Amino acid sequence: MIREDIIKMAEEMYKYLQPYCIAIYLGGSYCQDYIKNKGDVDFICFADKPVDMCHIRRLIYFYYKHHNVPDEYDFIQVRTKQKEEHAYGSYINKEMIKLVGQDIPFEFDVREKDREEYKKILIETINKLDFGKIRNQKRWYQVLRGYYILKNNSYDLSEEEKDILNKVHDQEEGWEQYKISTNDIEKL
Repeated sequence: MIREDIIKMAEEMYKYLQPYCIAIYLGGSYCQDYIKNKGDVDFICFADKPVDMCHIRRLIYFYYKHHNVPDEYDFIQVRTKQKEEHAYGSYINKEMIKLVGQDIPFEFDVREKDREEYKKILIETINKLDFGKIRNQKRWYQVLRGYYILKNNSYDLSEEEKDILNKVHDQEEGWEQYKISTNDIEKL
């Protein structure tokens, strides 16, 4: 169940971003029922054309300047409907929740047609994490989530996997034992 304040904020921002914004989706940990301690509320704004992305970013800036927006709300992600994100967290595209606007056809398929590309993305991300190019260690949660999708060839998770993902997401003591290596990805 999505919190009412999240829906209200999306609807208000959607109106404010017209005519440039065609949809706002909910992403991140709020799309994952199994995550116990949710992080930021990740709103993903979609535009029809790349030029509209600039207008959306500008309007978001002005909205934040003139309105009191809760710190947990994050409107930093702006995309076009034609160019779906291909990144280590791209698994979330299929699990994002539409809050308002058009349906966006998500085509990036990490389990089948784009599996090899996704494996390369995960390997590159692991290397960046290992060598400090990505400093936010919380990103291991997203890498591990992607690993489970590839390993299981499914978005479904076992109870043990859910428990491990929560530990890594929250970076509980000892979470590092669940880090995976590039070799783990290559074996899939």
